[in-house]
Amino acid sequence: MTRVAIPAMTVLLTIASLVGLNGWNRSAGPRQIIELTERELRLPFGFDDGLRGLRDGVPLELHLQTEDRYEPLDARNWLSEDRLRALGFSVGVPESSGEASRVYRRVPPRLGWVVFEYDGPAFQAIERRRMLEREKQTIEPDRSHPEPSRLVPVDAGPDFDALRARYPSGHLIARAIIRLNYLGPSDRGPLLYGTIKQIVPSTISVPAHLRETLTSLPRPATGPDGPHTLVPPRYTAEVASGPVGILYLRAVKRIGG
Repeated sequence: MTRVAIPAMTVLLTIASLVGLNGWNRSAGPRQIIELTERELRLPFGFDDGLRGLRDGVPLELHLQTEDRYEPLDARNWLSEDRLRALGFSVGVPESSGEASRVYRRVPPRLGWVVFEYDGPAFQAIERRRMLEREKQTIEPDRSHPEPSRLVPVDAGPDFDALRARYPSGHLIARAIIRLNYLGPSDRGPLLYGTIKQIVPSTISVPAHLRETLTSLPRPATGPDGPHTLVPPRYTAEVASGPVGILYLRAVKRIGG
């Protein structure tokens, strides 16, 4: 097994052990609680077209949606070089050096904590950029598309408690796999930046006593008339995480009764 494969395998084994502790994580008391909506926690694809009649025992999971912030310069804004170092990445090779491409494209991913701001200044900035882009469009957007998630990554680090002290409210802190990306001179570089590869876990199981609220939801609307309208959310969801950091569902409520 190569030196690159060993750290990658360590990440996978860590994830498996975390999932195995899910029951204890729920019973030990929450370290954070936040209320999100269908914009951030989506039902599985096809749910409204035939999966509503899921049998008891068949798992139902909500999929966590976030803004990606994969654009290289934007990624460097929130996931700075200092934060990458704190997560354990070695970024000492100059980006313009001849060996940068070989070195950075072999660096394994790391597991850390990511802070997602909820419906705050970072999301408002993204919405302003979207509005400017829409004004340039000549084609009407698809009104059956749900409204975008308002969870935006703004910080990352190796220690949950330190991040929680820095962001006591209005944020969701979740484990994630983070990777390095390198652009060579021929790809608008040289440029080194980090991105989220996967949130761990990226789905949240729906307990049996909360399933009926979701299976009895009205079908999603097609959106009101007018340009640039999107489908509004149908429910809110109270989410928490325990000592292990795995997110779990505490309550689900329909919006509008």
